Amino acid sequence: MVVNMSRNAEDIFLGMGIAGGVAAVTNAAAEFIRVHPLYIVPPSSQDISENELKVLEEGGFPPVIGDASLSDNMAIIAGEVGVMIAGAMSQSQAAQLMGVDESRIRQRISHGTLYAMKGNHNKKVLPRFQFMDTGVIPGLEKILPAINKDAHPVAVQRFFVTANDDLYSNELKTNLSPRDWLISAHSPDPIQCMATDL
Repeated sequence: MVVNMSRNAEDIFLGMGIAGGVAAVTNAAAEFIRVHPLYIVPPSSQDISENELKVLEEGGFPPVIGDASLSDNMAIIAGEVGVMIAGAMSQSQAAQLMGVDESRIRQRISHGTLYAMKGNHNKKVLPRFQFMDTGVIPGLEKILPAINKDAHPVAVQRFFVTANDDLYSNELKTNLSPRDWLISAHSPDPIQCMATDL
C-alpha cells in the first residue's frame, strides 16, 4: 500500500515537471526546515491555564493553536517550499524561456521584477507561478515591486494562485487568481494595490 502511495506521489511530482520527483521535494523541504527550525526557544509546557482557555472560548476567541498544530503547519509550509524549489526554474532556464541572457535575469531579480528565492545550496531559483509556456505572465513587473521584500515565499505564491473575490471576470463569469487575471489580459492595477498588503 505504501509503495502505491509513494508511486502516486512520484507520478504527481514528475507530472509537475519536477525531475527529481519525491526526493527533490523532500530534500528541498528538509533544507527549509534546517534553515528555519520550528522553535528558536523551546515552547513552555503550558502558557495558558484550562480556566483561561475556557474564558477565551466563551468570549468567542478562536482556539489557541497547540504545538501539534504548529508542527503540522510547519510540515505543510515546508512541503510547499519543497515543491516550489524542486519545481522552480534555474536562472539559465528562465533566460532560455524568455530569450534573454542570464545577466538580464539577474538584473530583473535585483530590480524586483522577477521573483527569486533561495533554493538548494543557496542558489537563487525562480518559482514557476510567474511563468507561462511563452515567458513571464503579463504585468508581473508592475506587481512584484509592490510586494514586501520580507513576505514569505509561500505567501507570495498563494497570493498569485488563489482565486480572489475582488477579481471577478465578467468575460469568464468567475473569480480569478491574480495569475489568471493577468494571463487573461486584465489590468494589473487592482493586483498591484492588493500586493501592497502582502
